[in-house]
Amino acid sequence: MVLISSKEFETEFPSTWAYLLRNRRYLEQREAGKMKGTQWYGFIYPKNLELMSSPKLLVPDIADRASFALDETGNYAFASGYGITLRPDCGLSLKFILGIANSRTLEFYWRQISTPLRGGFFRYFTQFIEQLPIPDCTRQQQDVVETLVDYALWLRSQPSVSGTDPERPQDAAVASFFEQTINALVYELFFADQIRTGQSQLFELVKDAKLPAMESLQGRRADRLQALFELFQILQSSGHPLRIALDRMQTLDLVRTIEGNS
Repeated sequence: MVLISSKEFETEFPSTWAYLLRNRRYLEQREAGKMKGTQWYGFIYPKNLELMSSPKLLVPDIADRASFALDETGNYAFASGYGITLRPDCGLSLKFILGIANSRTLEFYWRQISTPLRGGFFRYFTQFIEQLPIPDCTRQQQDVVETLVDYALWLRSQPSVSGTDPERPQDAAVASFFEQTINALVYELFFADQIRTGQSQLFELVKDAKLPAMESLQGRRADRLQALFELFQILQSSGHPLRIALDRMQTLDLVRTIEGNS
């Protein structure tokens, strides 16, 4: 990384350069005068800034609930938080990790190890994030979670879910259902024996449902919303095996404890 020259800076961004000049004395005094010299306007801690343009998960350093977000294109960064990248050889995807990280299971675990603050907020510092466990999974299980995460991400980006749309009041319930299913799958990944004792083998049930990939849902936004709504109607109907398994899971002591219903 090379610092832009002062001449080029002044030519290309005259207003910004004028602002920096007005604050030169302050900028030079950073770190007890460390920034005095020709690079007085540069970053004091450049570190690995190139990583910020990589695909990553973003999380604020203080939050009242699991608030991981996906930056798939590397376009976003912020000062008061963390960006999480994956090693190329880890064999996992950011979408899969996003589904795990935002799950009720990891949020419960995080609250046990993090520092509580006023108002129900907790710290999301590196020392806590690095303790969050990632369960073993098969490629097929990862694919299932990724598909549901795709649904949830796309739905949460729609005005009818993020806001209020009197013409499509059902869309928020559709998003919540798919998120509930992700949570249930994460329970099974972490607590397979307990979940299967409850006869709720979610991965097999979701596999049998033959969920279409998000990219296969062609057409206008309204068409995709309708396709997901119709899928939701099938899966959440009272007699569907997946709906029965999700309801049964809510009766398990383990799940009730994690979700604060015990």
